[in-house]
Amino acid sequence: MDRKAEFDRYMIAIANGCGIVEENIDSNAKQKIIEHGHWAYQQVKQMFNDECNNLGRWLSGEPCLVKHPRKKNTYAELEIGHDHETLYYFLEYCKRLSAGEEIGNVLLAQVALMVTRSQSA
Repeated sequence: MDRKAEFDRYMIAIANGCGIVEENIDSNAKQKIIEHGHWAYQQVKQMFNDECNNLGRWLSGEPCLVKHPRKKNTYAELEIGHDHETLYYFLEYCKRLSAGEEIGNVLLAQVALMVTRSQSA
């Protein structure tokens, strides 16, 4: 399966899990939806090796962190708007950066543009 499509499915499960907390429905059904959302959350963290807990930070409305590839304990904060597609590409960028992979100009430009747009939306 395409990673982006898989991520989209996980984000739907996470959103459902977060949104169901206040709903007045059967407690067994509610618990299953919450558990599925938690499972999906863990899958996304694992998919991107999210060392900075950027998924959790994004869900809480906090700025995400970019870890400097060479300087230990050096981070930059970055606001990402409420667009999970931007979050996907940002997490992909962070994963590649942490792994020491070369970041192509296309991905770098795409992430920069998407983050800028998400901040103004």
